[in-house]
Amino acid sequence: MAISRRFSAFGTTLVLLGVLGWGRATTAQDAVPSPSPVPSPAAAPAPSPPPVDLTQVKELVRAKQYAEAERLAGELQNEHPDDPRLLALRGELLLALGRAKDAVDPLRRAVELDPDRPRVHFQLGSALAASGDDAGALEAFAAEVGISQDKEVLVLARLNRALLLERRGDKSGAAAELASVLEVDPARGPVYGDLASLYLDLERPDDAVAVLGRGAAAGFRSGSHWLAVGAHYVKADACERALDPLRQAIEIEPTLADAERTLAAALDRLGRAPEAAEHFRRYLELAPGAADAASVREHLTALEKKK
Repeated sequence: MAISRRFSAFGTTLVLLGVLGWGRATTAQDAVPSPSPVPSPAAAPAPSPPPVDLTQVKELVRAKQYAEAERLAGELQNEHPDDPRLLALRGELLLALGRAKDAVDPLRRAVELDPDRPRVHFQLGSALAASGDDAGALEAFAAEVGISQDKEVLVLARLNRALLLERRGDKSGAAAELASVLEVDPARGPVYGDLASLYLDLERPDDAVAVLGRGAAAGFRSGSHWLAVGAHYVKADACERALDPLRQAIEIEPTLADAERTLAAALDRLGRAPEAAEHFRRYLELAPGAADAASVREHLTALEKKK
């Protein structure tokens, strides 16, 4: 049985960061620098341009007037084309307005000017992915992972990489990203299910069992994921190994008819007819109108005659 929804942790689209953090200076790059001792004339560097005053833009952001904030940021960018704070902010505003392609250039320039600036690689990745450049987005999200100190940004960057990698058919890479998410944030429950599903796709059911066990310790319990593991073992003719996962599924979701049906089939193949009959009966109680109900009743009758 396959889980019908991939990446239940965040759906099927990339996770974006908001622009609300721009209401105040939150990083060293955004703070107005303190005066430093004046060096000797021989060593004096070229004077730096004064920082752009982003107060009005940030006030508009706080008021969620993103279109007006972006218009003002665009005017400021015409006057100050190489201010990384301004470029990063305008790029985020363009993303918030759904103009991902327009956001790419200011965000890319911000990265060139200040590659250690938090969030800007993430936002560039979001803009590139929305513009159809998955390869560029993967690189940008990886760059954010390499510099970010923010746990939530790290998690979201890896989740986005997992989604992009899975979309490109690299399920092994996607699984590695999700495993890293759980190292950073082991309380992010749905990721356990997403990772288990990838392990099943990769023919690694034992790893799926292990990750669901870890998930249970973290509070994630999903009957459908345990059913998927059990069904995988049954399909591989490893019925004995299927029993515990299928019982876990039933314990978590007692009305999960398919779990009863699969457990009955596994027991039947193992020659444990009385137990199989018990679960076939339960299946019919839960799903009397199932497409295979008639054939299951016929088989159940044959099992009961063996007693």
